[in-house]
Amino acid sequence: MTPSILDAPRYLGNDPTITLRRPLHSDAPKAYPILALWHQKVLAPYGVTYDQASAAQTVQHILDEGVVVMAESVTDGMVGFLAGIVLAWPVNRQQWIVLEQFFWYNRRFPQVVEPLWQAFELDAQRRGAVAVVGGAMDAFNRDQMGVLYRRRGYVPLDHSYVKCLNPIA
Repeated sequence: MTPSILDAPRYLGNDPTITLRRPLHSDAPKAYPILALWHQKVLAPYGVTYDQASAAQTVQHILDEGVVVMAESVTDGMVGFLAGIVLAWPVNRQQWIVLEQFFWYNRRFPQVVEPLWQAFELDAQRRGAVAVVGGAMDAFNRDQMGVLYRRRGYVPLDHSYVKCLNPIA
């Protein structure tokens, strides 16, 4: 496998106060509050409860097996991350895709968005992925995500739906 651009932290452009890097296991707790807020807005209304231990296992698995990029500011800590899991295409198990799972950035640092995606896509390609599949949640800036995806060369693929089978009393 070819070396990753994330094998060592690198500055964001000419800004020595922000670096892009591959997160370490010790960085995982930085993502938990963001995942909990995401869950509260996206999944909790449909009866899905949040379990911190499960969330931690998921994050650890993605750190071990996925494609993950983190932007870190000297003054503000983590200011963005993008994470995806590597999967075989269901109809051709010899070809891999990366399914984007989590994208977040601190709105005070919009300059990290494009570099996060560029590093994420390059690392996915280095891992052998033939495509990246991402999504835009209706509960979170779906239209803005659509603009970002189209700007980066993505095309619409599908739209997911959810139905609560066991409503919370």
